[in-house]
Amino acid sequence: MVAGEVTVAAACAIALASAGVVLLSVKPLAERGAGFRSWLSPAAVLGLASGAGFALSAVGYRAATLALDHPLPWISGIFALVFAQALQTLLLGGYLAVFNRLGLAEVLAQWRVSLLAGFTGALASTGWLTAFAMRSAVDVRIVGLVEVIYSYFLSRRFFVEPVARREIWGIVLVVAGIVVISTMR
Repeated sequence: MVAGEVTVAAACAIALASAGVVLLSVKPLAERGAGFRSWLSPAAVLGLASGAGFALSAVGYRAATLALDHPLPWISGIFALVFAQALQTLLLGGYLAVFNRLGLAEVLAQWRVSLLAGFTGALASTGWLTAFAMRSAVDVRIVGLVEVIYSYFLSRRFFVEPVARREIWGIVLVVAGIVVISTMR
């Protein structure tokens, strides 16, 4: 197998998990209406575009961690993360400095509030980038869908919303995708 090649099993896992996410995220028929066009709301198109952008970034992060070629994957993950977050900080800070100086001033004034959230986010991102250093982006992102299921169950538990049959099938498909990709190799 060529490095970066998507196997048949990986393609099946992608298809299963993607179908599951669609079933979890689509509105019920009564709310969205009938017909194919009802699936392509502006929010759905924006979500698909965001997902495609995130997929490209996952492949880029994987390439960055491999380019560092360090024997310890977590070191590659940390170096790639520091570079990525520094670049994001410069770009967003520059944008705010040019287009929203009041917003930038507010962000700087509230640095203590965001410190814990930023630290825990950086720890989580270290885990993601370490995983990218160890496995393909496909493997990491599909196993990462566990967070979708986890979030789904927490929101159902705390908001006491009933689970529709469509949503149960979505969870089953996401889990099937995770199982397929996890049993590969």
